[in-house]
Amino acid sequence: SKGDGSRIATWTFTDLTPGLYRVSATWTAFTNRATDAPYTIFDGAAPLATVDINQQLTPDDFTSFGTSWEDLATVMITSNTLTVQLTDDANDFVIADAVRIERVVI
Repeated sequence: SKGDGSRIATWTFTDLTPGLYRVSATWTAFTNRATDAPYTIFDGAAPLATVDINQQLTPDDFTSFGTSWEDLATVMITSNTLTVQLTDDANDFVIADAVRIERVVI
């Protein structure tokens, strides 16, 4: 059911080399999921982007080791910590499954 933003799932990646990172998430899609699940990506304590994701749809940007993933954003990190937060401030159930990052070498 609709949340109020008081519940927060947090994924923190530390000891990173500053640079460009691809940030992706996965979840189990279902009809009672939020269509506006808000993922916020931070560089250290600074928010870089918030992306609303439709969790009624199956992630479909790529598959890795049998898991389907959806890209949230590609972000430039200047600190050594990247954090992703997902709150329940959404229109239905929010699923906090896995988040992955991948350094992008240009």
